[in-house]
Amino acid sequence: MSLTAAGFLAFGVFHRYGVMSIPAGFLVERFTEKRVMALAFLAGAVGSLSFAVFPGYRMAIISYFTMGAGMAVLQVAINPLLRVAVAKRTTLSIRRWRSWFLEARLLPAREFIPTLS
Repeated sequence: MSLTAAGFLAFGVFHRYGVMSIPAGFLVERFTEKRVMALAFLAGAVGSLSFAVFPGYRMAIISYFTMGAGMAVLQVAINPLLRVAVAKRTTLSIRRWRSWFLEARLLPAREFIPTLS
């Protein structure tokens, strides 16, 4: 395998990230995040199983394209869910650390620390 042919394998995955990000956003708007995530996991599984069943360079490129598209769609679909899940934990963590620093007098003054509402 030449270096150019090997480079196309990696290019296939990263190319799909760029190409599929915007259509994945439209899919998330039209369907729910959970359905789009299931579709993304299915695309990744089909891509990996297709290369396992039919090994070869052409199938490797097709399967990498399919897996890259699935991972791009998964990333776009999971970001809104993570934003909601992490926001609650982060707010509690910031409040806990803020109170600990104030009690330990490691911070200069209370006016410099923003309060979370």
